[in-house]
Amino acid sequence: MPPFPKPTFQYSCNLATEITHLKQHKQTRAIPARAPNRLLIATWNIANFGVQERTGDDRKLIAEIASWFDIFAVQETHENYGDLADVHHNLGGSWRFVMSDRAGNDERLAFLYDGAKVKLLEEIGEVAFPPKDNAKVTLAGITQAFAGFDRNPYFATFQTGNFTVLVATVHLFFGSDKKPEDIDRRALETFAVAKWADREASSSTGYTRNLSSSATSTCRRQTPGIPYTRP
Repeated sequence: MPPFPKPTFQYSCNLATEITHLKQHKQTRAIPARAPNRLLIATWNIANFGVQERTGDDRKLIAEIASWFDIFAVQETHENYGDLADVHHNLGGSWRFVMSDRAGNDERLAFLYDGAKVKLLEEIGEVAFPPKDNAKVTLAGITQAFAGFDRNPYFATFQTGNFTVLVATVHLFFGSDKKPEDIDRRALETFAVAKWADREASSSTGYTRNLSSSATSTCRRQTPGIPYTRP
């Protein structure tokens, strides 16, 4: 059962009209145009993507937004990735996508990217801690142990020109805001991502020190922050 059911009211839209409105909103938000000398990365948690019924026009609207960027991270792509594949089809041309295996809530994490602008490099994977390192993920005031991610963050490395970047997409455990143990679990996952990013960015043998993270869940407990991009 999707956590966000489809609205019960009836609605319709004209695809051409909606795309016109989207392009106007793009100008309002001052989203820069794609260009050879810049890399545009975006992220979108498309709720229940592949679970809720969406029309072909809906997927074309999603593709329109994705086309504004060079790399587009998607969260909540479910085991049925047909909707993601259709968005990729609508993007056409040199666009490609990669995705993780399903994890918590039967969700995958995915990247759409324009292969004419960026090259997918060798390092692709999921963020995971060896069990022996779980005990190192601790925060003051939280007594429960970190037991790993509900959905392992997913990352891929890309290159455009002489610039290489590792992009990680993260969909943290959500749970209930009314349950302190769920809030603590989310905080531990947040800190675990920060520890991993710090390790990667400071490693002398890491694939690249340029990291970008796209996260879709937040926690109310303050956790130590680190820079995700270093020279």
